[in-house]
Amino acid sequence: MARRKKPVPAPPPPAPVEEHVLEVELICELTQDEVMAKVPELIQALGTIDEIEAERREHLAEFKARLAEAGARAGRLQHALSARRETRLVTCRDTRDFGAGRFTRVRTDTGETIDDRDLTPSERERMLFNEPDDSGATGIRANCVPSAKAAEA
Repeated sequence: MARRKKPVPAPPPPAPVEEHVLEVELICELTQDEVMAKVPELIQALGTIDEIEAERREHLAEFKARLAEAGARAGRLQHALSARRETRLVTCRDTRDFGAGRFTRVRTDTGETIDDRDLTPSERERMLFNEPDDSGATGIRANCVPSAKAAEA
């Protein structure tokens, strides 16, 4: 008996082939002309970096100043609220009595005397030599300007 040959299976059909054209970033050697063309671009890019850094520093300084100002204001308010008092500009009346050798400072809003002391030697000398004092008044004549109370009397 003769052996039967097993049928050889047919080869499977070839798998489909797909092909795409695309661009991929790869390392490429630069020519001398390309190197020379990129030098000005690099200089411009570095200049842009410097400009941006300068702008950042300017804005950073501005933000720091604004933050410091806001912090100082908050600190003053916290202190005023916790102490229940604050510092304000108050109109005062200074009186230099050269005969008695006394200096007096009185608040005009409350009438409270906040300073009553002897004139300092420099205050006495300043008036003798007709030099301006801290308020701009000079000499004995500065003491002779009538006050509002004296004008009423």
